[in-house]
Amino acid sequence: MWKYIGFSEYGKLLDYSRIGDESYAGCFMEIGLNKLKKFTGR
Repeated sequence: MWKYIGFSEYGKLLDYSRIGDESYAGCFMEIGLNKLKKFTGR
């Protein structure tokens, strides 16, 4: 979904979040203001 909107990944963190002893990976994403405006129609 995020890539469809126009976001792109610029980094990963293998230990982004935890629930109990379980560790989950996450990613950092960005989008330019013009792409976001185009998607929202504003």
